[in-house]
Amino acid sequence: MRTLSTTNGNAVATAFLRALCGLSEPALRDPERNRGGPNGPASRLKAFDRKGRKATAKGAKDTKPARFPHLAAVLVALTPLAALALAQSHEPTIDELKARIASASIRDRPPLCIQLSEQQLGAASRFYNAGESEQAKTALTDVVAFSELARDYSIQSHKHEKQSEIAIRKMIRRLNDLKHTVTHDEQEQVQNTIDRLQRIRDDLLAAMFPKGVKP
Repeated sequence: MRTLSTTNGNAVATAFLRALCGLSEPALRDPERNRGGPNGPASRLKAFDRKGRKATAKGAKDTKPARFPHLAAVLVALTPLAALALAQSHEPTIDELKARIASASIRDRPPLCIQLSEQQLGAASRFYNAGESEQAKTALTDVVAFSELARDYSIQSHKHEKQSEIAIRKMIRRLNDLKHTVTHDEQEQVQNTIDRLQRIRDDLLAAMFPKGVKP
């Protein structure tokens, strides 16, 4: 019985080694073959050990927690807001724009006049939203006055005519949108501004296309 148990134990051990190292039965019987060679068990065990260590190292690298995983996304989201805040903080005041217009050459005045008109149009919209109709009306007066100056300087210098016409066209669209948000009495003020800006735009188109051909 003791001999049978020993035999069975050897058989189990042999089967285990074969399964572990992928060896054939003749390889287990040949001691020289077991010791060396590229396909020997020692080489297989070393290769297995190397692969095991590499896999462990790779796994450790892949599972390393990333630092600040959402930092890039946060920076991308905040960049436009920061740019907008910076632009607003450097936006010139109405008085500064008026001073620039007075000191600029005629050819450089149209863009400044348009910029002032656009700012005053934004101010008028805010005044209407705040229920300050009289201040809105004053702002709209500036919109028309400086749009007329932009027209005059553009035609006189033959510069910025197309840019001025496009800007005034966009302001007319904004005013049409604004008209639907104000009271009935305020709509008359807005419509009057629209009509005057349209005439300014027509003058610019006539200057650019003397024969009356519009784009």
